[in-house]
Amino acid sequence: MGHNPNQEDAETLFRKGLALFNGDGVEKDEQEGAYLISLAAKKGHAEAKDWIDDYTFDDNAGVQGAS
Repeated sequence: MGHNPNQEDAETLFRKGLALFNGDGVEKDEQEGAYLISLAAKKGHAEAKDWIDDYTFDDNAGVQGAS
């Protein structure tokens, strides 16, 4: 393997994260998707930051949409 997501650009991380989170063309993995989106946000990706702001993270229940 040897793949390091930290070396990818923010847009790539965001797109991969959304695909994983939603199961769009890949097996759904909300935890990994949210992780990649958070990396994109840390790299300054505006949409990723907005996505993070729209969701709350609960270790017991996973990712929950903001109410």
